[in-house]
Amino acid sequence: AVSLAVGGAGAVLAWHVGYQTWKHGLANAFLKSMLRKGSWTASLWHFWAMWDRSALLADDALTEEEKVQKDRNINGRYVRRTGEHHPPDKKDEIRAEARAQTG
Repeated sequence: AVSLAVGGAGAVLAWHVGYQTWKHGLANAFLKSMLRKGSWTASLWHFWAMWDRSALLADDALTEEEKVQKDRNINGRYVRRTGEHHPPDKKDEIRAEARAQTG
């Protein structure tokens, strides 16, 4: 009975992760990140940072100043983990180049 419950919970969790991945376009985003960065670990850190940033932007309880500070913390964590840093004024240019490469 326990193994059936654990197996059922695992199936529900797998479905939930798959559904959320499809719903938010995360599989496509992760693939594009892997293609741009050339490593699944850097892509995983990027994926995590973008997930956190999406949640941050959706949080209406925070002021704009708090959002800016938390966004800087997210970016700082990403830079520490990957060593990859893009100046804020170049991000739009980098994103446009990445879109052109990955479609």
